[in-house]
Amino acid sequence: MVLALFWIVSVTLLNEKSQADGDQMVVFTAQWCASCSTLVPSIQGVSARLGIPFTKIDVDDTRATAQARQFGLTIPRADLPQAYYIQSGKQTLVLNGKQYTPNQAKQVDADVTTQVNRLR
Repeated sequence: MVLALFWIVSVTLLNEKSQADGDQMVVFTAQWCASCSTLVPSIQGVSARLGIPFTKIDVDDTRATAQARQFGLTIPRADLPQAYYIQSGKQTLVLNGKQYTPNQAKQVDADVTTQVNRLR
């Protein structure tokens, strides 16, 4: 029993550490955000193409603060979507939604790809 509990705690800590220390793409979104529905799939596509784990956090979800904290981030309340590339615990904003309109998915793909490749 104690061994099982130790294993569960160890796996949880390792998962949190790997999320904080490895490459990650974290995107903040909301159901009410018009740009999110068209731009987030482009960001997710970049993440998949580059082999970067992708996490989407809905800012209105009650678990959002805890999820963001795992990556050393805080919840944005405006300018959605916002995408962060995280490498070795360093968070870099690679997309700020206020710079794009919902019909600029191809531009988002190109811009996020360029920014992430520069950071790698």
